[in-house]
Amino acid sequence: MYRGILGDCFLIRTTLDDGGAELERSILIDCGVLQNVAAGADLIAKLDPKVVNRIGKKRLSEVEAGPARISAIAKDVLKTVGNRIDLLVITHEHYDHLSGFAFEKGAFLDGAVSIGRLWMAWTENLKDPQAQVLRARFSKGKQALAAAATLAQGDAHPGLRTAAALAAFAGPVAINGLGASGVFGTAEIMQMLKDKAGADSTSYLEPGQVIDLDEFNIKAFVLGPPRDEVLLRKDTPSKGQAKEVYLTRLDAAAAAESTVNAQLSLLANRTDTVLPFSAVYQRPLKEKTRRKKATKSGVRKLYDAPAEKWRRIDSDWTGSIEALALKMDSDTNNTSLALAFELPDGQVLLFPGDAQVGNWLS
Repeated sequence: MYRGILGDCFLIRTTLDDGGAELERSILIDCGVLQNVAAGADLIAKLDPKVVNRIGKKRLSEVEAGPARISAIAKDVLKTVGNRIDLLVITHEHYDHLSGFAFEKGAFLDGAVSIGRLWMAWTENLKDPQAQVLRARFSKGKQALAAAATLAQGDAHPGLRTAAALAAFAGPVAINGLGASGVFGTAEIMQMLKDKAGADSTSYLEPGQVIDLDEFNIKAFVLGPPRDEVLLRKDTPSKGQAKEVYLTRLDAAAAAESTVNAQLSLLANRTDTVLPFSAVYQRPLKEKTRRKKATKSGVRKLYDAPAEKWRRIDSDWTGSIEALALKMDSDTNNTSLALAFELPDGQVLLFPGDAQVGNWLS
């Protein structure tokens, strides 16, 4: 287990007796770290002084930035396995489980590096009808979150900052020339690994499968993600009477994306295509702009009165973006490929990815 990262990277090594000669086999499960993790002085500046005092500046100053740390880990993995990954397991499409393959893309794609087998969940099978529906929902939601991350720069509403922070798990997303266009995202990383391993060596696992890995002398049990839509939707424990939890809806994601894009257009003064009313009926949204154009309008005075701030609706739209970000994060986690490896002595190693409640219950 590679520690000291906000992400996942596990390397399992087994040794087999082959007629007196020892054969080593390797299983790599994910390799990633969350993007934009601060380090050193930047990290200290962002932390509460009480936290800094408790942990100590010396220890905090030694923290490496996410990309630098995961790059070093990826290089160590390839060195340890001698450029041969016998089995690569990708649990789910989140950046903190995949980014190492992007930061060290050149190393993993090197001809000297080989992948014996690649395991992914059935949710990553582009030919699977149920997986296609899930992918359509997530793709639209990612577009909305990428736009929200663009709006979350500077003194943004807390809801937008939350959405932007959660968008980091989805990784870079390109949207209409905005955001992280041209940067390797999670979908591209997944496809890169599929291409590297080859179609014949790539398996999309189903819950309930039991796989004898004789060449590793272990047995694998596939525990999730579930095919059952009810379990796939469930990401929080039920309270009292069973409470239904809805999966990310395509129409909700589309509405959120439309709202964020409208806000981006307003910031760029492109109001002709995004607002439902003609200019004569429009009122400037930003308080400073309203003050510059102040009149004796009773409505405007009431809206901007400090005592009436609780009535304002300027930022109400951010609630839908924050809710979408939270739901998408949980939904993607619930598609995690959950595995249990049984060792020859009966011990079991459990690797659930970021499985949520429904995945565990399955």
